[in-house]
Amino acid sequence: MRFLTGKRILVTGGAGFLGSQVCRELKEFSPADIIVPRSVEHDLRQPSVVRELLQEKKPDVIVHLAAVVGGIGANRENPGRYFYENAVMAIHLMEEARRIGVKKFVSIGTICSYPKFTPVPFQEDELWNGYPEETNAAYGLAKKMLLVQGQAYRQQYGFNAITLLPVNLYGPGDNFDPSSSHVIPALIKKALEARDSNASHVEVWGTGTASREFLFVRDAARGIALAAENYESAEPLNLGSGQEITIKELITLICDVCGFHGEIRWDRSKPDGQPRRCLDVSRAKHELGFEALTSFRDGLEETAKWYQESTTTGNTPVKNKGIGNVRIATPKTEAAPKPSHAGRRALITGITGQDGSYLAELLLEKGYEVHGLIRRSSTFGTERIAHLYRDPHESDTRLFLHYADLTDGLNINNLVLDTEPDEIYNLGAQSHVRVSFDQPCYTVQTVAIGSLNVLEAARQLNKKKEVRVYQASSSEMFGDVLETPQRETTPFRPQSPYGCAKVYAFHQTVNHRHAYDMFACNGILFNHESPRRGETFVTRKITRAAARIKMGLQNKLFLGNLDAKRDWGYAKDYVEAMWLMMQHDEPDDFVIATGETHTIREFLELAFGHLFLDWNSFVEIDPRYFRPTEVNLLLGDCSKARDVLGWSAKTSLNELARLMVDADMTMAEQELFREEQETKRRSKKKRLESAS
Repeated sequence: MRFLTGKRILVTGGAGFLGSQVCRELKEFSPADIIVPRSVEHDLRQPSVVRELLQEKKPDVIVHLAAVVGGIGANRENPGRYFYENAVMAIHLMEEARRIGVKKFVSIGTICSYPKFTPVPFQEDELWNGYPEETNAAYGLAKKMLLVQGQAYRQQYGFNAITLLPVNLYGPGDNFDPSSSHVIPALIKKALEARDSNASHVEVWGTGTASREFLFVRDAARGIALAAENYESAEPLNLGSGQEITIKELITLICDVCGFHGEIRWDRSKPDGQPRRCLDVSRAKHELGFEALTSFRDGLEETAKWYQESTTTGNTPVKNKGIGNVRIATPKTEAAPKPSHAGRRALITGITGQDGSYLAELLLEKGYEVHGLIRRSSTFGTERIAHLYRDPHESDTRLFLHYADLTDGLNINNLVLDTEPDEIYNLGAQSHVRVSFDQPCYTVQTVAIGSLNVLEAARQLNKKKEVRVYQASSSEMFGDVLETPQRETTPFRPQSPYGCAKVYAFHQTVNHRHAYDMFACNGILFNHESPRRGETFVTRKITRAAARIKMGLQNKLFLGNLDAKRDWGYAKDYVEAMWLMMQHDEPDDFVIATGETHTIREFLELAFGHLFLDWNSFVEIDPRYFRPTEVNLLLGDCSKARDVLGWSAKTSLNELARLMVDADMTMAEQELFREEQETKRRSKKKRLESAS
């Protein structure tokens, strides 16, 4: 049996950039439990906290990843803090681990511990042949103390401690905070900002001659898990790719990946840091069979994509100015060119929904003036577009909201004629399939009659100017499917009031296209999800419950049919398809899908598994959530969209589940904090009342 199988593993820093990936890799070894202490609950700088944690959890193995880290700037400003906090955490943790009989302790060191002028490639035996590079010395020496402590404890107590020295890491989930980010996230952020603002150049610290080696985070996590399972030596072990690249080559490659083609300027008054960093990784290959699998360009592309998606969903709090080793400069003498679609005007019904908010973002990025329809209510429901909204009194505002209701034909007609949009995206609807059985009349009014009201208003405007209409159709129209996969020619057999109403809207759109010579198209979108999905939809219901269960806020999740199969995609990918349909020369209808089908059980596995939870322990079946007539299998064929529009889905279901769970974990942590604050407030109030 493998060493880690059946063991209780405690991973400090297990919720972080590297730690979350390490936990996934460790899970492959079938441990009894993976314990991830949170810093808000367990301050590892305090000996009493460390003692209580280990006595309570009784781990067999500890992987110590928690650290205070940063780029060159952060290291120069915080040498004392970086030395003390990293050293004291490790000292307390290893000592207490020895006391309670932990079977293996895995320390994660840093290549910053190597001497400044180490021969390249760095061999583990060179670790003590000089002083580290000055800007990182305090951090590097603190981490080197883990090696000293581990070797001393092995010699005196027979304590099984190993030390790993990973090279500079990068990848999805990296730190893009301006005050502490490392070189790759810093450069990616600024290259993307420069591209989006049409900046003339980016400015980079140093001369560009220093070289670095980088390792993709998933590769590093795999190496750490292999070492935890197999490596037993007191000697340190390098983990890297063995590939060296200069900073000049690095920024050139990042700019190419990010689509920035301006000038790269060098601030030679700033330090280069250590001249060269590249590891000899032969020991890791010999001892573990470890080699990096991810190409550098592929890793950079995935990291840049993650950053853009995370800033859109609001999961990465970053500032726009000032970052580790890069500054951005904008042109002073001439205005940046406007986006190619500047001046075009779009009207979006359902702008406050999942699709509407992503579409508004896309159109604003392309230079559109965007008008959105919202229903009057005593409570605001605009949180999905709050980050886009600006005071209409400001001179450069391009997003405007209007009160209207799809069921009020006169209201819609006046709004369309007043705003005179070039493009209308009709996304508004009562779109919850299960609810449509409880409210069939209202569903038909909003979906069927609402679409007719939009088409009629567009027909009136079309007499004055050309207007293009996009109608949001649905895979629910296929219903009790006659063929798999479903395509544009598949007959409709809807199995819900919602599906029936969508079929009417589809045919009415086609009818207006032919009868009145209008540009009107249907997007037959299969299920598409995101962190902005409504909480009553099954995917979001699952990811939200997984996060709340992980945080102790919820005990059970009640669901209906777990065997239903759906073709799930990412809503942000799908709104791009909507826009592409409206730019096509001729109006047409397109199926938008991933071409893959998965059961609800599979989605449960992905969502709960991301948090190392077994969904079977928390999910119960409630017959109330079964539909009166069920659609058991939906699978789309988007070959027409791929061939005609050049569109295909970019985001896998695994990536989608991770995005949604991570966003819901942030919300669950905020909810828990609010509950704790409220409990404290009530306790204080009660004490004051008792005292009086």
